[in-house]
Amino acid sequence: MAGKKKSRRRPMASNGKGASCIYCERVLEATTSLSSTAATRDHLHPRSRGGTLKDWCCKACNGIKGDMLLEDWRAFMQANPKWWKLDVRNAHPPIKGRKP
Repeated sequence: MAGKKKSRRRPMASNGKGASCIYCERVLEATTSLSSTAATRDHLHPRSRGGTLKDWCCKACNGIKGDMLLEDWRAFMQANPKWWKLDVRNAHPPIKGRKP
């Protein structure tokens, strides 16, 4: 398919099991797991902002990161050293320019 960008992927099982989260570095469970460490594919630059590059991360980190840009996410991780333990519904900081 001409013109289609390929995302760079780390080699691992197709369901992410056994890989580690790129953010919290916990070992991932299968994508079918209901655990907070279930493997998900995160758009490093949010899809809502035109991102296509993906990598494996846990469900907890992906949910908290939401559509934050990487620089915002890095600042959030520094300000909240145990971010993956936060409640996803209350952890996402307000996005600049977005109404609450």
